[in-house]
Amino acid sequence: MNKQVVEMDIVAKTVVEVIHAAFDDKDQPRTVAFVLVDATLEDHVNLEIAYELTNNIDRPWVQNKRVLYMGHGEGCRSTSMGDYAVINGRKYECVTFGWDSVES
Repeated sequence: MNKQVVEMDIVAKTVVEVIHAAFDDKDQPRTVAFVLVDATLEDHVNLEIAYELTNNIDRPWVQNKRVLYMGHGEGCRSTSMGDYAVINGRKYECVTFGWDSVES
C-alpha cells in the first residue's frame, strides 16, 4: 500500500465512489476515484465535496490529497452532469443543481 493511501485511511471516515458515465464514458461507465469525506456530514454535503475534489479547478483533480485516482495516465476529465457517485450504499446522479438519488 502506498503512503498516500495509508494517510487517507487515517483521515477518512467514509468514502464516495465517483463513476464517470457521461460523454465518452456513457457506454462503459467506470469508477475514476474514491474520495475521502467526513462521515459526520450529510450525504448531500459529502457529494458536493466529492464533486469539487474531482473537478479540474486550479490544478488537475487527480492531485488532490483526499482523492484516490483509479484511472490510467496523469489526468481525467472533471465530474459532470450524467456522472454518478455512491456513498453509504446509495447511488446518486449528478444533475444540473446537485445530486438526485437513483433507485437500485
